[in-house]
Amino acid sequence: MKPLALAIAAMLAGASAPAHAVSETAEGFAAAMQGCWNRASWSADIDAQRADPGYSISSQMCLSGGVEGALTLLDCGGVNNLVECNQAGGRYVFAAEKFQRIYDDGLLAGGSDSCDVFLEAGRQFTLRNCQWVVAPAAAEAIGDVVYERAIGQ
Repeated sequence: MKPLALAIAAMLAGASAPAHAVSETAEGFAAAMQGCWNRASWSADIDAQRADPGYSISSQMCLSGGVEGALTLLDCGGVNNLVECNQAGGRYVFAAEKFQRIYDDGLLAGGSDSCDVFLEAGRQFTLRNCQWVVAPAAAEAIGDVVYERAIGQ
């Protein structure tokens, strides 16, 4: 069977497509990344808290633009019915095969990070090897993070 036929057969069988690094052009990759993405993975610390049925947390990142554009973050969390949400904005740029985020407000205001980004079948992406370029006051270590495309995107 030819490689393309094998890939199609694997997708039809429910296997996920392999992750790919930034596409051949920054413009093409940036176009595929537009819209809103929900965080799907958490640190071990947060995962332990999520075991409590009363605890809830969500995080969404939205991109609007092209190779450079606007970044909007919405984070919500809390216990039982006491859920607090915070919205923050900033900018992003795809440059030198990296995804860079510049935080203009919120807890990460004044900070910026740079990550390798891997897009899988246009429905999920992973940020890996993130490093603070400028660490904000609220900076913590950045682990790998998986995001899934928001419903309706």
